[in-house]
Formats: sequence, C-alpha cells, structure tokens
Amino acid sequence: MTLAAGLALAALLPPIAAIAATGSPPPLPALGLDTGRVSLSGLSSGGFLAVQFQVAHADIVQGVGIIAGGPYYCAQGQLRRALKDCMCADPEQCRGDALKADIPAAIAYLRKAAVAGEVADPAQLARQRVVLLSGGADTVVPPAVADRQLAEFYRAAGVPPENLLRPPLPPATAHQLPTLDAGTDCGKQVPPYIGRCGFDSAAAILQGIYGELRPPAAEKAANWIAFDQRPYDPRRQRGVFGISGVHFFPSGLDDSGWLYLPDACRAGELCRLHIALHGCRQGQNYELGNEEGGSNGRFGMLYAKSTGLARWAESNHIVLLFPQAKPISPLPYFYAANPLGCWDWWGYSGAAYATRNGVQIQALRTMVDRLGAGRQRK
Repeated sequence: MTLAAGLALAALLPPIAAIAATGSPPPLPALGLDTGRVSLSGLSSGGFLAVQFQVAHADIVQGVGIIAGGPYYCAQGQLRRALKDCMCADPEQCRGDALKADIPAAIAYLRKAAVAGEVADPAQLARQRVVLLSGGADTVVPPAVADRQLAEFYRAAGVPPENLLRPPLPPATAHQLPTLDAGTDCGKQVPPYIGRCGFDSAAAILQGIYGELRPPAAEKAANWIAFDQRPYDPRRQRGVFGISGVHFFPSGLDDSGWLYLPDACRAGELCRLHIALHGCRQGQNYELGNEEGGSNGRFGMLYAKSTGLARWAESNHIVLLFPQAKPISPLPYFYAANPLGCWDWWGYSGAAYATRNGVQIQALRTMVDRLGAGRQRK
C-alpha cells in the first residue's frame, strides 16, 4: 500500500464520536497485515480461547500470552468438568493441587482433531513462544491450572522449554489482569478484574512473543476504532430459513468490537496483528451492579484500554484487535447459557468449540483474514 492509499484508508475510518452518533460502526478495514505472525493474549476465559485458537490455527500463530487460563480442551465439552477440574467455582473446596486437568486426554483429542483436519498440525506449536502469567493469590484459575498444568500441556504438545516463559508476578496478584497502574488493588478479585500490580503485562507478553521491541509511545485516542462484528459471525451469516441475522443457536459474539490502528499502520506500512481477549464479566456490554441494586454502567473500552497494549503497539507496527463476547441469558437459550459474557471454553456454542469448526474460532479467523487482505503481493 502506498502512503496515499494509507491516507485514503484513514479517511474511511470514522472516529469514535462519529460512530457513537450514527450507532453503526463499519466492518474491519482491509489493511494488508502480515497474518503469518499473529499473536494472541487472553485473561481467564479469553486465555482458554487464545489457547484454542493457537492450536486450531498454529500455522499462522507466532505466540501467545495466557493470563490465568488453562490447558487446551480442559473442560472436554462439559460445564461440570470445567467447574470441577479447570477452575475453582467454589474456592473453599479447591485448595492446592485439587484441580486435575486431564492432559493426556487433551493431547489425544488434539492428535485426533489434527488427523481429521480440524486443527493445524501440532508440530507447528514447537516453533511458538508462550508466555504464562499466573497470580499466586488467584483462587479462580489458580497456579495449579494456569501455571503447572498449562505448562504441562505445552511440554506434551512439543513446545521446547526455552520457548515457555513464566515471568513472576507480585505474590499478591489475584485473578485479574495485572497492570502497571490501572484498576483496583492487586489482591482484589472482583469485577472488572483489573489490578494495579506494578507489572506491565503488555510488555511481558509482546516482548516474550516478538523479542525486544522499541520503547512504548503514547496511545492516540483517534486510533481507537469500533468495528461491526456481525459480518464475521458465521451463524448470523448463515441465518435461518434464508433470513440473514436470524439464528437459533447464539454464538456469544457481541455486535461490535474494537481495533487499535497505530499511525504507521494507517499509513500503509507492513504491520503485525495481536488479538487480545477479555475474560468473563469484562466485555463492553457487561454491567456492574451497585449496592443500591442499580447499575454503575457498562464497561465499554475499560479492558481494552487497561491492557497497556496500545502503548507498545503504537511504536512497534502492531495492530490490536479486541473482539467482544456478550452475556447470553438462560432464557430462552437455556442450552447455551452464558450470563457472565465468557468466551466459550466448555462448549456452550457447540461441540466443535475447540477446533477450526468452532463458531468463535471461525469468527476470529475471518477477522484475521479480513485484516490481512488488501496488500498487493509481488
């Protein structure tokens, strides 16, 4: 893309204020990104989904940063197993190494899915770099899962020890996104699960994956762009009885998401892509109640801006994609209830949730392909 084409692209991307006025964000732009070196990060359910996408599309992923997430296929398609073996639904009944993710079963499923062409060749995982962040005070997805058992999965999947990075967090870090200075106290384990821990997760993850980067720069408000997620939701596109947008089985995807587009990437310079996935009760439309029974408002861009990723992206030719999940009420979708707006890591969106056929993984891959389109190849 030439500079002129980059400037034309920038003119086509309306600022957030204009989008708010019209209520209709545009689809993702075709940026010609280098989609052979995609990276991901995620917290909690977002960490689980990041692992699933990494396995499903290992051929295009360079590395991941997993914060309080767990091994691939940990829940084995069962909510009961997810709550019992992969996290502490009741912290009082989950101490020490009580959680036992079945790593041999996960590896067996991975190999079977690879033979069927439902995930990439697992050998591709060996070249990837993996950053694991697990808080010692986390009683939701504790270190027994998010550190030891997740590391065990990666070793069994062929990731060499030198590619498995485990930066130490402050001992008091609870179940949250650890940041330099955003959020509540580091040891607090309450929504929105963002804690001031004096720790730069963005630096640890991006440099762990890509190597030494240029120093961060100030993020720019104009470079935050809302986009329409609906064109990338396969269930919305297929429709029912030929009616587009109608579906019996919800995907868990919200109507819109966020993109951070650094100046250099707007100008048409070749950039990489990092996908950042929020956790449960962190999506833009999640509402935090107050003591009076009312609402403190929706979270909006709170997670995206608190990650600190935009500062590093601005100076290092990295486009950031912040997809958004949304809550699904038990009524009428009792079979796919997701009241906390989690990403699917136990099967509420369908049995194929952990493979290339999973509806959320399909949506993310379609977003990646769209952002990679538009560059003329020589």
